[in-house]
Amino acid sequence: MSETPPILGDIKPEEDELRKFFSEMTSNKRAYRRASAISLISIVLAGLWLAFSIYKVTTLRQETSDLLKQKQQLSGEVERLRTEKDELERNTELLPVRESAAARRESQELASATSINDRGAVTVQYFAKDIEGQKVESALKELGFRLEVRPAILETTFTNAIWFGPNVKTEDVKLVAYTLIRAGVEIRDIRPFLRSSGRELLIQVGGLKDAADKSVWTWERIQAGQFSR
Repeated sequence: MSETPPILGDIKPEEDELRKFFSEMTSNKRAYRRASAISLISIVLAGLWLAFSIYKVTTLRQETSDLLKQKQQLSGEVERLRTEKDELERNTELLPVRESAAARRESQELASATSINDRGAVTVQYFAKDIEGQKVESALKELGFRLEVRPAILETTFTNAIWFGPNVKTEDVKLVAYTLIRAGVEIRDIRPFLRSSGRELLIQVGGLKDAADKSVWTWERIQAGQFSR
């Protein structure tokens, strides 16, 4: 018996199935490629992000280390400045005491080396200020000069200046200056009278507003005796 040839109508469904299968395979390949590409891109991006994260972490660690070093350096600098500040405050507190002690020593030596009779020929005018009490006046009375106490012209200006005549000895000017320092006065100006007629043997002690910003005369500076004449 001869086989019956296949009917064309029966083959067509199989071809459709094949076409559908190959179409699905092609689509699956495309989807696989697309998924692979996306996965590759994701891996690359993840790698870049990981590398960037490692870089940032390393950078932050280095910056943290540098900041800690700077903090330690600043702490050391702050401690050094605090120590210097404390030392300066101690010296500032002791400075008036040291100046007063040195001025007392110098004035005693100078008073012993000069004649009290000669000092009696010199007049010291002191423009007294209520805010200074009697300490300056009392200190000046000890010197042997002829003391004249007059009311202050400007009560708000502290005693800070000494004027002297052309016939006044440098030793007498020093002695007055030392005595004022002993009394706690900060001398900021020592100068001869601009007009000395009638003031040849006169020393004036008062306040000079323009001298308020000048540097204080220390006992060493007074000892040098570099007074302008």
